[in-house]
Amino acid sequence: MNAQMITRTRQEEVSPLRLIKSELKVLNIQYNRALNIISAIGWSTSQDTWVKYLQILADIESHLLQRDELNIYFKLNMLNTSSTKYIFKVIKKLNQAYSQGKKVRLFWSCNTEHDSEMIDTGLDLRGLSHFPFEINYAGKKY
Repeated sequence: MNAQMITRTRQEEVSPLRLIKSELKVLNIQYNRALNIISAIGWSTSQDTWVKYLQILADIESHLLQRDELNIYFKLNMLNTSSTKYIFKVIKKLNQAYSQGKKVRLFWSCNTEHDSEMIDTGLDLRGLSHFPFEINYAGKKY
């Protein structure tokens, strides 16, 4: 019986599911209506992230129909060109809301091994924004 317990413990330690979960690079989206916050954190590189961005766009539209304030936080480790295209759509929607008097802000945070690319992308996106767009890297604002 002790041998079975040891074997079972060893199997749980090297479970294939645990190995897969630890290596996933996903994009985590959270929406908190009460706090006027949408956040996107993680890796925006998979082929199906467009689905998540469509949900972000829908959440923005729905939220701003009912409220006058929205803060969006991006803390991405990496993104692909498709993700950049959808973030541009987010910016266009926020520009529209801002022109209608809504209080919208976007926060772009970088703390990854790809910092220079992420800062450059944030600077490019900020250039397209008519609303407050803050870039943070390691506690410094750009």
